[in-house]
Amino acid sequence: NRGAGDMARRAIGQIGQVFTYAMRLGIVTYNPTYKLSQALTPRQQKNFARITINQLPQLLSDIDSYKGDPLTKLGFYLLAYTFVRTNELRFMQWNEVDWQGKLWRIPAERMKKRRTHLVPLSDQVIAMLTELKAITGYDEMLFPSRSNGKDRHARFRQALKRKGYDGKQTLHGYRHIASTKFNNFTDDDGKKFDERVIEFALSHKVAGVKGVYNK
Repeated sequence: NRGAGDMARRAIGQIGQVFTYAMRLGIVTYNPTYKLSQALTPRQQKNFARITINQLPQLLSDIDSYKGDPLTKLGFYLLAYTFVRTNELRFMQWNEVDWQGKLWRIPAERMKKRRTHLVPLSDQVIAMLTELKAITGYDEMLFPSRSNGKDRHARFRQALKRKGYDGKQTLHGYRHIASTKFNNFTDDDGKKFDERVIEFALSHKVAGVKGVYNK
């Protein structure tokens, strides 16, 4: 059971932290959780469902024809244009938007890698944000929730399901589409996107010593 395995790993990690702290204080001399997680069934790697780049125009057309909550429709477009992680968009706040500089500054505490991430905002995205602000500008959040954030994810997931994309496209899948497109793109002069730019745009951490020193 995947859920039970994840719960066990979290429990082992938390208990291990307690024993590590106790060892520092000299209360115990051994951490019994050491290598305990290796006894669990290895976690299966599963790619997020996503459509192909050739199917993207149809998805955008389906989003455009969405008749439900306007926040959901704008949220889909923002994911497609910025390809940020779902949580980064769901909990986005208005004070993170630099309208003059056309930048979205996501604070480190909300990033997976715990470092500030800058997202350049195109004119199209600025137009979407302006439309969204007219709807939710009264709140600190772009996508307010009345249930402690639980319905922020559900509103997007259910909309995809209603449009027939259940099992075909996930919210995270936009990032896969963007990465695939950029990494395989070549312009008329034979030039390709710099791989470093793609990785930074996706807020992926650069491996090794270079990632530590190069900011």
